[in-house]
Amino acid sequence: MTPKLRLLRLAVCALSLTFVCFAIIGGFHGYSPVPFWDMWGATLDFYRRFESDPIRSLFGLHNEHRIVLSRFLFLIDEYAFGGNSAFLVICNYVFAGLIWATFVRCLFRLNPTHTPRNDLWLLAAILAAWLFLWAQRVNFTWAFQSQFFLAQLLPLWAFLSLGAAMNKSCVWNRSFGSALVLGCLSTLSMANGLFVLPLMAAGAIVFRMRWSQVAVIAICACITAGLYLSDYRSPSTHGSVIGSLLNDPLGVLHYTLSYLGNFGIHIAGPFTAVQWLSKLGGLLLLGIAILLTLLTLRKRNTEPVHAGLILFLIFIVAGAFLTAAGRLPFGILSAFSSRYTTPVLMAWAAIFCLASPTLLRAFSQGRREQYGLLIAAISGLSLLLVSQSFALIPKHDLNHQKAVAVLALELGVGDADMVSLIHPNTERALRIAKSASQDDHGLFGRAEYAGLREIIGRSLDPPSDRSCSGRLEHLQTVEGEAEYIRLIGWQHATRATTKISRLLILDSSGRVIGAALLGRPSPYLMEAFGRSGARAGFTGYVRADGLDQPLTVISEACQWKDQL
Repeated sequence: MTPKLRLLRLAVCALSLTFVCFAIIGGFHGYSPVPFWDMWGATLDFYRRFESDPIRSLFGLHNEHRIVLSRFLFLIDEYAFGGNSAFLVICNYVFAGLIWATFVRCLFRLNPTHTPRNDLWLLAAILAAWLFLWAQRVNFTWAFQSQFFLAQLLPLWAFLSLGAAMNKSCVWNRSFGSALVLGCLSTLSMANGLFVLPLMAAGAIVFRMRWSQVAVIAICACITAGLYLSDYRSPSTHGSVIGSLLNDPLGVLHYTLSYLGNFGIHIAGPFTAVQWLSKLGGLLLLGIAILLTLLTLRKRNTEPVHAGLILFLIFIVAGAFLTAAGRLPFGILSAFSSRYTTPVLMAWAAIFCLASPTLLRAFSQGRREQYGLLIAAISGLSLLLVSQSFALIPKHDLNHQKAVAVLALELGVGDADMVSLIHPNTERALRIAKSASQDDHGLFGRAEYAGLREIIGRSLDPPSDRSCSGRLEHLQTVEGEAEYIRLIGWQHATRATTKISRLLILDSSGRVIGAALLGRPSPYLMEAFGRSGARAGFTGYVRADGLDQPLTVISEACQWKDQL
């Protein structure tokens, strides 16, 4: 191998590693312990229900899904890690790593043993960059999304296990048993898992497996579907699959193509032209999936990994189609959601694995072909790296606002402007927060929030007579809320030995009338105090009836007085 070829190979591997590192850094920047949207009901409200009725709460519906496996992870996060969601975010990355490892194994199984290992690991590096694209950022940073990774990973394992069972001489072998177990577990991830066992049964027929095996798969499919649908209620906001197909078949097609090409707008931007190009990308994926399926049906007898990946491709396309029929009332733009990007990236990864023998044959033909393919890989990765670099943008301001929204809920303040950042329904969020606060569940048991609801109105002696610099800058009225006013200001303690987060606001008599959270980024404070003042701003709430007097702001480190 020439030095130039070795350098190009190293460049591909370095770029791929950069993609993974950027995605991990994005997880740090995007992490927030604050539950987001569905998590309020799926975690905080779930913990309360689990204590009184564990079985029903575990297996109960979440919209149209039974997210049983993720609920086990939620319980681990709550009881082992205090409900701070860090464990759940780490799980998202672990599942993404398992997806990559699964496709790498497929690469090695699909190519002959005499294929150079270095060439295979080069393709594995490209797969790593692809499967860690920041286009799927919601699934990385949203602690709720473990179920979305599992809803693709478990079916992938099930189909690959079924493929491995095809060439076994023994009917009841380990691979077949694994396929059945994984097929059943898939139904406990999301609703699309219902179609794994029926698709496995169809695959078993096409690939001429024994009728006894087909019968067992079909029986398992009937049992799991019966249990799943036993108390099923379709969400009222979702469309009818049959109704959408009959009333707007073209809309369903547009949605499906948008779904299958949705990563385009997360790379090139949400422009109209990009949306249409994304639909063309979806059409290309659909066409390749259909072509590969037809070729496989023609051959019948095929390599086990090949069969498993074909079944997985059909599963992804069918999932896009059913999502389109059910979610069409939400509008075509909802098909471009970042959370739908993961299955699409996995579909292309499956196609990449299936095409790997052809790519490697072309790569082994000569230096000219190697140079061309390596330069093409570097060019493509370099272009994608532009959008991947968005993962490096800090989210300090957004995370601070989310924390303040929880403060509002802890105090019982109906600040819809803030709460809308973490939950679409302020009244429901207040109800869930009240119950969670009473039991100190999740982040309501953290030092920033614990006991705040009860401490308001009590008299308190300042715990520190050390003063520090600070200022109450301005007030903001909260629409529909007469009892509390939103308060903006800053505090800076140069010699603070503890990490200050919560501030309490006292009136002239020492009565607690409000609370605030430090952490608001401010360029001018950074200019005034250096790096220690970069996030010295605070946002909080104070009772409206206490603003006509000097106020004392206290923290663990110091206190100071001011008046608006």
